[in-house]
Amino acid sequence: SIVADLDTLGEILASIIPKMHHHTGQNGRSESEMRLLIHRGHVFCVVGMGKSRIKELRKSTGANIEMKRSCCPGSTERIVKVMGSPSVVVDCLKQICDIIAKAPVRGLRKPYNPQNFDPEFAREYGGFAESGFTLSRTRRRKRQQSRRQSGGSGVGAVEPFGLGPKKSSPAGKRSPWGAPSAAPQAALP
Repeated sequence: SIVADLDTLGEILASIIPKMHHHTGQNGRSESEMRLLIHRGHVFCVVGMGKSRIKELRKSTGANIEMKRSCCPGSTERIVKVMGSPSVVVDCLKQICDIIAKAPVRGLRKPYNPQNFDPEFAREYGGFAESGFTLSRTRRRKRQQSRRQSGGSGVGAVEPFGLGPKKSSPAGKRSPWGAPSAAPQAALP
């Protein structure tokens, strides 16, 4: 894991994204895509009332942002998919991280465990699925209901968005990022 403040995280992402696989977007330019996990309690913070905040983020950054409707299997985390040029993606991710850093998570925390990956359900929650894989709507609904009822296995104490192990602040209070300092910090696994 890499633990850093938001500016340093932005620099790290800016150096990593150009090395990743790109595809040609609708505008004919090279586009990058990053997916991040956020606690379901942060969804409203990112989306806003009447989708106002996500519209504002799209307008201010130029990014294409997609919030998946379902939590990842066995977790309380949802995927936010951010697409655009590398600089647009980095700017948007930094803004999203800044937004969620200001809102503490309430309720149960169950981080996503990649061992719970489900190729049949992947499109619902934003996981990577092979193209051409389809699942009937009825079957998807039954699987979702089953997952909600059974819960699932999580992993140890890990912060949302792959933010590394939980840490306590000197005063005994944790920031939403698990960092002892007041500055939002994030980590890449």
